[in-house]
Amino acid sequence: MKKLIFSVLLIAAMAAAVYITTPRTSIDPTPVEAASACVTIETPEKKSRSDRESFTVDVLLSALEDDDFPAASFSLGFDSSKLEFIGLEDGNVMISCEDADGNAGAETPDWDVNVEVSNEKGRINIMYLDRSGGNRVFSKSVLPDGEKLLFKLRFALSDGAQSGDIYELDMEDAVFATSDESRSLSSANGTLSTRNGRIVVGD
Repeated sequence: MKKLIFSVLLIAAMAAAVYITTPRTSIDPTPVEAASACVTIETPEKKSRSDRESFTVDVLLSALEDDDFPAASFSLGFDSSKLEFIGLEDGNVMISCEDADGNAGAETPDWDVNVEVSNEKGRINIMYLDRSGGNRVFSKSVLPDGEKLLFKLRFALSDGAQSGDIYELDMEDAVFATSDESRSLSSANGTLSTRNGRIVVGD
C-alpha cells in the first residue's frame, strides 16, 4: 500500500511541476469522492496452447471527471514465465492539444513502457506525462463516444503453456493525476476503480 500511495504522490507532483508555469482557471477544490471512472482489462477469447501467434488484450476506460489530467500511470502484473509481453499499441483515447496556430485538437498520447524490464519483472509499468506545460492532457472533452480504448497490450504464449491454464492479468495500480492531488483519480484511494482480466488456454 505504501508503494501505491508513493506512486500517486510522485505522479501528482510531476503533474504539478509541468503545470506550474501555465496559468490555469480555478478548479473546485472539493475532492473526488467516488469512483465513477473505471479501467478494465478485457479478457480475450480462449487461446489454443499450440497457437504461437501474438494477440492483444484491450484496456478500456469508462469515463473521466471534469478535470485536466496531464499525467497517467498504470502497473499491470502478469506471469512472465507463461506469457511474453511484446509491446503496447495505441487505442482511441486521445489527449487534447493545440496546433501551432492555437487551434484545439486531439492526438495519441506518447506512452512510455519498457518491454524488456516488463518481462524481467512480470510487471508492465506504463506512463504518460505532459511535458508541454498543460497543452497535452487527458480530458473528458476529447473522449470518444462508445468504447474508450486506452491501449492494447500485445502478448504471446510461452512454450510452457498448457490446456486449462489461466493466467491472471492484475491491474495493481492506476492513476490519472492532476496538479491538485485531491482531484486526481487513483485506484489506491478509491477514486478510480479497476477490473482485472485473464488469459485462458485451451486445446
